[in-house]
Amino acid sequence: MSIEADTVTALGRARAAAPGMALATTAEKNDFLRRLASSIRDSRAEIIRANAIDLERARRQVESTVEHLQAELGAEEWAKGMNPDVPETEILDNPYTYTEFKSDVTHGG
Repeated sequence: MSIEADTVTALGRARAAAPGMALATTAEKNDFLRRLASSIRDSRAEIIRANAIDLERARRQVESTVEHLQAELGAEEWAKGMNPDVPETEILDNPYTYTEFKSDVTHGG
C-alpha cells in the first residue's frame, strides 16, 4: 500500500470510531489513550527505521535540487543567493515559548 492509501484507510477507521468515542466515558477514553501510547512505544524501532528511510530520501532530494540549482545558476550567482542582503533584525523575546531555555541572544544577556 502507499502512504496515501494507508492514510485514507486510517481516516476512514477514525471517522467510523468517532461516534463511539463521543459517547465513551472519560475512563474509557483514558484507557484508549493509554493503549494507543503503549502501541506507539512498542512500535518505536519500526517508527525510527521508517523515519530514517524518509530522512535519507529527503536528503537525496535536497542534494539533487541543490546540485541542479548550482548548475543552472553558476557558482557566483549561487553564492550570492546564499548570502542575500538581509537587513539586521532584532530578536524579540517570545512569551509563548514552551521551554525554560534562555540564551543571551533571546534574553539580552
